[in-house]
Amino acid sequence: MGILTPILIHYDALHLFGEDDGELSKKIYNAVEACSRYPQDIGHKGYCNYVTVHPSCHASADRVFVVSGGTMTELSTFMPDFQNLCKSHPDLINKIIASAKRTIRECEKELKNSTEEK
Repeated sequence: MGILTPILIHYDALHLFGEDDGELSKKIYNAVEACSRYPQDIGHKGYCNYVTVHPSCHASADRVFVVSGGTMTELSTFMPDFQNLCKSHPDLINKIIASAKRTIRECEKELKNSTEEK
């Protein structure tokens, strides 16, 4: 199955991909290859967090991410970044979890509605 690496790309600087001479792709490659246990922000041509590379995991691992407020947070008690956020910013984590729960409830409602229509 292999390994998967989630990457968040900010649209504000998307034009840099079209202008890339290979430097940006090398930075992304190096961040993925580094196998960090923490998300890594990649700076490029004046953009400090243009691309965020999240830790890689086996392709069969179930993972839940919340993308909000310009960030992508993995909801996982095994990830050091999540553990650190729980300690340093518990109010933020509570908001992220509440957002995830709202989305799950909406999806469950849609699933129920779609199965009742049959």
